[in-house]
Amino acid sequence: MTELGGHAIFLDSHTSQFALTDFRDEIQAMMRYGSVLMFRAHKASDVITASSLNKIPVIDACSEKYHPAQALSDLLTMAEHSNGIEHVKKIVWLGIKNNVSNTLMLACTK
Repeated sequence: MTELGGHAIFLDSHTSQFALTDFRDEIQAMMRYGSVLMFRAHKASDVITASSLNKIPVIDACSEKYHPAQALSDLLTMAEHSNGIEHVKKIVWLGIKNNVSNTLMLACTK
């Protein structure tokens, strides 16, 4: 974030009121502190709820279901090392089915 000229504010459930208040109320309050929310959530449904409030853009940094930030980074790395994404013909996933593999499957079909 700093390299792009921005400033990041890190908040977690231990330094906020999320455990004590209504999620929608607290996330709207958090959205007042920035221009973009990169949200690492336990549940994908919380990311969807936050994005539905339409206050600021919400990036799903990671949830139990998806990990788009990681998948985009992986695709960028593949494109950089292959002289363009059009030269990447096959991708093999070795590992367990998880949030990263779910997102890579979606990204690769695009």
